[in-house]
Amino acid sequence: MARRHDLVCCFIDETIRSGMVVADIGCGNGIYTKIMAAKGAHVHAIDFAEAALDLTRRNLTPKELGNVSLARVNVLDTAIPKVDVALAVGVLPYIKSAATFFQHVMPSTKILLFNYLSRANILNVIRQKFDVLNVRGVHCHGDKEIQNLIQVHECAVSRRHRIATGFLIEARKISAAR
Repeated sequence: MARRHDLVCCFIDETIRSGMVVADIGCGNGIYTKIMAAKGAHVHAIDFAEAALDLTRRNLTPKELGNVSLARVNVLDTAIPKVDVALAVGVLPYIKSAATFFQHVMPSTKILLFNYLSRANILNVIRQKFDVLNVRGVHCHGDKEIQNLIQVHECAVSRRHRIATGFLIEARKISAAR
Protein backbone atom coordinates (compact mmCIF):
# COMPACT_ATOMS: atom_id res chain seq x y z
CA MET A 1 0.00 0.00 0.00
CA ALA A 2 2.82 2.42 0.85
CA ARG A 3 4.54 1.79 -2.50
CA ARG A 4 1.25 2.27 -4.37
CA HIS A 5 0.65 5.53 -2.49
CA ASP A 6 4.16 6.77 -3.31
CA LEU A 7 3.73 5.90 -7.01
CA VAL A 8 0.36 7.68 -7.17
CA CYS A 9 1.78 10.77 -5.45
CA CYS A 10 4.71 10.78 -7.89
CA PHE A 11 2.26 10.51 -10.82
CA ILE A 12 0.20 13.42 -9.44
CA ASP A 13 3.34 15.51 -8.91
CA GLU A 14 4.55 14.87 -12.47
CA THR A 15 1.20 15.07 -14.28
CA ILE A 16 -1.35 17.28 -12.53
CA ARG A 17 -1.16 21.02 -13.10
CA SER A 18 -3.22 24.03 -12.08
CA GLY A 19 -6.23 24.46 -14.34
CA MET A 20 -6.53 20.80 -15.29
CA VAL A 21 -9.80 18.97 -14.87
CA VAL A 22 -9.33 15.59 -13.22
CA ALA A 23 -11.42 12.76 -11.77
CA ASP A 24 -10.69 10.86 -8.59
CA ILE A 25 -12.82 7.76 -9.12
CA GLY A 26 -13.45 5.94 -5.86
CA CYS A 27 -12.20 8.97 -3.94
CA GLY A 28 -12.56 7.19 -0.58
CA ASN A 29 -11.17 9.49 2.11
CA GLY A 30 -10.12 12.09 -0.46
CA ILE A 31 -6.35 11.83 -0.01
CA TYR A 32 -5.65 12.19 -3.75
CA THR A 33 -8.51 14.66 -4.26
CA LYS A 34 -6.88 16.86 -1.61
CA ILE A 35 -3.44 16.74 -3.24
CA MET A 36 -4.77 17.50 -6.72
CA ALA A 37 -7.08 20.31 -5.51
CA ALA A 38 -4.17 21.88 -3.62
CA LYS A 39 -2.24 21.94 -6.92
CA GLY A 40 -5.06 24.01 -8.44
CA ALA A 41 -6.75 21.31 -10.49
CA HIS A 42 -10.53 21.08 -10.60
CA VAL A 43 -11.31 17.63 -9.18
CA HIS A 44 -14.42 15.56 -9.76
CA ALA A 45 -14.38 13.45 -6.58
CA ILE A 46 -16.48 10.43 -7.50
CA ASP A 47 -17.60 7.54 -5.33
CA PHE A 48 -20.63 5.27 -5.17
CA ALA A 49 -20.71 5.57 -1.36
CA GLU A 50 -22.15 8.72 0.19
CA ALA A 51 -20.03 8.06 3.31
CA ALA A 52 -16.85 8.32 1.20
CA LEU A 53 -17.99 11.64 -0.25
CA ASP A 54 -18.76 12.94 3.26
CA LEU A 55 -15.31 11.85 4.44
CA THR A 56 -13.66 13.52 1.45
CA ARG A 57 -15.61 16.73 2.12
CA ARG A 58 -14.51 16.74 5.79
CA ASN A 59 -10.84 16.23 4.84
CA LEU A 60 -10.71 19.26 2.53
CA THR A 61 -9.97 22.84 3.49
CA PRO A 62 -12.47 25.46 2.29
CA LYS A 63 -9.98 26.55 -0.40
CA GLU A 64 -9.49 22.96 -1.63
CA LEU A 65 -13.24 22.37 -1.54
CA GLY A 66 -13.60 25.31 -3.94
CA ASN A 67 -11.73 23.22 -6.53
CA VAL A 68 -13.78 20.06 -5.97
CA SER A 69 -17.14 18.79 -7.12
CA LEU A 70 -18.39 15.74 -5.27
CA ALA A 71 -20.64 13.26 -7.05
CA ARG A 72 -22.21 9.99 -6.06
CA VAL A 73 -21.69 7.93 -9.19
CA ASN A 74 -21.38 4.23 -9.89
CA VAL A 75 -18.97 3.96 -12.83
CA LEU A 76 -20.60 0.69 -13.81
CA ASP A 77 -23.80 2.59 -14.60
CA THR A 78 -22.62 6.05 -15.64
CA ALA A 79 -19.73 7.50 -17.60
CA ILE A 80 -17.44 9.95 -15.82
CA PRO A 81 -17.40 13.59 -16.98
CA LYS A 82 -14.83 14.67 -19.57
CA VAL A 83 -11.47 15.20 -17.83
CA ASP A 84 -7.81 15.56 -18.67
CA VAL A 85 -6.73 12.86 -16.20
CA ALA A 86 -8.57 10.19 -14.23
CA LEU A 87 -7.36 8.25 -11.20
CA ALA A 88 -9.04 4.99 -10.22
CA VAL A 89 -6.83 3.67 -7.45
CA GLY A 90 -8.30 0.78 -5.51
CA VAL A 91 -11.40 0.61 -7.72
CA LEU A 92 -10.97 -2.16 -10.31
CA PRO A 93 -10.27 -4.86 -7.69
CA TYR A 94 -13.89 -4.40 -6.58
CA ILE A 95 -15.36 -4.50 -10.08
CA LYS A 96 -16.10 -7.78 -11.82
CA SER A 97 -16.51 -6.35 -15.33
CA ALA A 98 -13.35 -4.54 -16.36
CA ALA A 99 -14.94 -3.97 -19.79
CA THR A 100 -17.82 -1.96 -18.30
CA PHE A 101 -15.40 0.04 -16.15
CA PHE A 102 -13.24 0.96 -19.16
CA GLN A 103 -16.32 1.72 -21.27
CA HIS A 104 -17.44 4.35 -18.73
CA VAL A 105 -13.98 5.83 -18.04
CA MET A 106 -11.59 5.66 -21.01
CA PRO A 107 -13.63 7.66 -23.57
CA SER A 108 -13.80 10.55 -21.07
CA THR A 109 -10.09 11.00 -20.34
CA LYS A 110 -6.72 11.34 -22.01
CA ILE A 111 -4.81 9.66 -19.17
CA LEU A 112 -5.96 6.99 -16.72
CA LEU A 113 -4.01 5.78 -13.70
CA PHE A 114 -5.51 2.60 -12.24
CA ASN A 115 -4.58 -0.60 -10.52
CA TYR A 116 -5.81 -4.15 -10.75
CA LEU A 117 -5.15 -7.53 -9.18
CA SER A 118 -3.57 -9.96 -11.62
CA ARG A 119 -5.34 -13.26 -12.24
CA ALA A 120 -1.88 -14.76 -12.95
CA ASN A 121 -0.51 -14.08 -9.47
CA ILE A 122 -0.46 -17.32 -7.44
CA LEU A 123 -1.71 -15.58 -4.30
CA ASN A 124 -4.70 -14.26 -6.23
CA VAL A 125 -5.32 -17.73 -7.71
CA ILE A 126 -5.53 -19.13 -4.17
CA ARG A 127 -7.64 -16.19 -2.96
CA GLN A 128 -10.16 -16.76 -5.75
CA LYS A 129 -10.37 -20.52 -5.10
CA PHE A 130 -11.12 -20.21 -1.39
CA ASP A 131 -13.86 -17.73 -0.45
CA VAL A 132 -12.66 -17.66 3.14
CA LEU A 133 -9.42 -16.03 1.91
CA ASN A 134 -11.27 -13.40 -0.12
CA VAL A 135 -12.84 -11.52 2.78
CA ARG A 136 -12.89 -8.22 0.84
CA GLY A 137 -14.62 -9.82 -2.14
CA VAL A 138 -12.04 -8.65 -4.67
CA HIS A 139 -11.96 -9.56 -8.34
CA CYS A 140 -8.87 -10.38 -10.36
CA HIS A 141 -8.38 -9.60 -14.03
CA GLY A 142 -6.25 -11.14 -16.74
CA ASP A 143 -3.23 -9.21 -17.89
CA LYS A 144 -4.12 -9.77 -21.57
CA GLU A 145 -7.74 -8.76 -20.85
CA ILE A 146 -6.55 -5.43 -19.40
CA GLN A 147 -4.09 -4.86 -22.26
CA ASN A 148 -6.82 -5.57 -24.84
CA LEU A 149 -9.28 -3.20 -23.13
CA ILE A 150 -6.67 -0.45 -23.13
CA GLN A 151 -6.02 -0.97 -26.85
CA VAL A 152 -9.73 -1.13 -27.73
CA HIS A 153 -10.07 2.38 -26.31
CA GLU A 154 -7.18 3.63 -28.47
CA CYS A 155 -4.80 3.91 -25.54
CA ALA A 156 -1.37 2.59 -24.75
CA VAL A 157 0.38 1.73 -21.51
CA SER A 158 2.94 4.40 -20.76
CA ARG A 159 3.96 3.05 -17.33
CA ARG A 160 3.42 -0.27 -15.59
CA HIS A 161 4.46 -0.92 -12.01
CA ARG A 162 4.16 -4.26 -10.24
CA ILE A 163 2.54 -3.67 -6.85
CA ALA A 164 1.76 -6.45 -4.40
CA THR A 165 -0.34 -9.01 -6.33
CA GLY A 166 -1.16 -6.78 -9.29
CA PHE A 167 -0.15 -3.74 -11.28
CA LEU A 168 -0.47 0.03 -11.30
CA ILE A 169 -0.97 1.15 -14.91
CA GLU A 170 -0.76 4.54 -16.55
CA ALA A 171 -2.67 4.43 -19.84
CA ARG A 172 -2.74 7.32 -22.30
CA LYS A 173 -4.74 8.00 -25.42
CA ILE A 174 -2.45 7.18 -28.30
CA SER A 175 -2.75 10.75 -29.62
CA ALA A 176 -1.83 12.07 -26.12
CA ALA A 177 1.07 9.62 -25.65
CA ARG A 178 3.17 11.33 -28.32
